[in-house]
Amino acid sequence: MVERIRPLVRADLAVVRAITDAAGLTGAADNISRYLAWQPDGYRVLERDGVVVACVGAVRFGRTAFVGAMAVLPSEQRRGYGRRALERLLTELDHEGMETILLEATDAGTPLYRQLGFVVDHETYAYRLESPRAHGDPLPGIPTDALDEVVAFDASHFGAVRRDLLVGMWREHPERSAVVRRGGRVVAYGMCTRTRLGPVVAEAREDAERLMDTLLLLPRDPLMAAHAPLPNEHAHALLTTRGFHQVRRLRRMRRGGHPLGNPGAIYTLVNAATG
Repeated sequence: MVERIRPLVRADLAVVRAITDAAGLTGAADNISRYLAWQPDGYRVLERDGVVVACVGAVRFGRTAFVGAMAVLPSEQRRGYGRRALERLLTELDHEGMETILLEATDAGTPLYRQLGFVVDHETYAYRLESPRAHGDPLPGIPTDALDEVVAFDASHFGAVRRDLLVGMWREHPERSAVVRRGGRVVAYGMCTRTRLGPVVAEAREDAERLMDTLLLLPRDPLMAAHAPLPNEHAHALLTTRGFHQVRRLRRMRRGGHPLGNPGAIYTLVNAATG
């Protein structure tokens, strides 16, 4: 048996989609396709005898990396493939000088991550939209000349600069964005895709509420998803009153560094693979 870990390339996306879908990570392959445009060397696959059986990767934000899309073919699980792929990735991230490595862990994955030096920072809840309820006048979208300010505002609360991620999302669908300015500065912003609400970052609950209402008025998938960090005591209430239902609990885990940012200002994540 020949085992090899190598960079994920676009030709792998079809088999990676099958692996991630089987693991319950619906939509992960589409996200990875986007990440490859911004960071072509970010993801890895593990091959056994030339057949891809596992994948994992990380999006880098300066000296911070966010690990995501760790999945193994169901028929190949419990053979150590996922662990070996992740260990290789972590070694590469260490060599790159990453100071903090983050991920969102399921109950099943938490013991492995603990063994590899991760600790729990807080819990994150996953939601699905069941009976949408939104109202109010829509906020303006993010204009081109405000992107730098939005990136800086996001960094002040997330704890790292996510320029490629946020600008990439905005360029795909600038109409799926909203911003609140007060006193000459950005105090809240939000983005979404058809399938996911987030990120929504705001200093005040009322601004987060207006952002959610604006984004939920756009055309969307009937089962739109969202992730919210538990330290934000208002996020759960805003999501449930807008028709979201909690479906899963995750754990934000960290290796190295210290807890980042201000999760109390983060109402929804981009997704569970990038924070």
